Amino acid sequence: MTTVASSKSIRKLIKNSKGFTLVEMLVVLVITTVLIGLSWSGFMGLRSAMTLRQAALNLRADLSYAQRSAMLLNRGRNEKWVYGIGIDLRSMYATGSLNYSLFKWCSTSSEYQEYPLSNVVIPGNYLNGDVCSGSWGLAGFDGRRGVKVTSGELDFNAGVPGVSSYTNNIGFLVFESVNGRPSIYHKNNRTKLNFTSGQSIVLQLNRDNNRMSVVVDYSGQIYVDSNVVIADAVLLPHEKFMNYDYVFSKNYNYSKLAGKSQA
Repeated sequence: MTTVASSKSIRKLIKNSKGFTLVEMLVVLVITTVLIGLSWSGFMGLRSAMTLRQAALNLRADLSYAQRSAMLLNRGRNEKWVYGIGIDLRSMYATGSLNYSLFKWCSTSSEYQEYPLSNVVIPGNYLNGDVCSGSWGLAGFDGRRGVKVTSGELDFNAGVPGVSSYTNNIGFLVFESVNGRPSIYHKNNRTKLNFTSGQSIVLQLNRDNNRMSVVVDYSGQIYVDSNVVIADAVLLPHEKFMNYDYVFSKNYNYSKLAGKSQA
């Protein structure tokens, strides 16, 4: 009797149970698909932004290394005078290339030589090896030739905000020996470009809808900022503040930095 009653209860329970309709299953499937799509899109966007930022930080690190080495007169015992250490950006404009090289600008003298004046054209040729042995030209620096920015797909722009003729025409950025002051040269005719106080050099990396800029200002400070672009940049007076690696956004409350500004 007990077994028969249990079987009837089970059949009644099954009979009264309601399953999912086709429409309900389709709705759940659509919602799940949308959520997965949004999650994947967000993940790819985050991955793209991280790749872009890391590429900018790597470029900034090499620029800082070049500047520091120039200020410390990083040269071999028997090397000739080095005008400065810089970065060759010409290959950054080539489609699918996006690589750069660090170099030393070699003089022909062992003694101190004044940095080349505005009418001096930077050499376009590379000497053999990484040693300034007496020939005037560019020598490799620390084996940093053809440094690839990243394995991801990026676009590159370079310029000085407010000077449209410089956009994507900067081929060389050189840090002068001893003082580390930056100078820029045209990528084609290799002539020195006018670069004065208050201006900044912007090396802008782009990927998808993201952008990140490595900025070198006239005083020689180097920083990374996503808010500074070539076309509409309004550079902030970050040089007035100490111990801050990155420039602050346009909406930053400067009152928070009270007492930290330089006199």
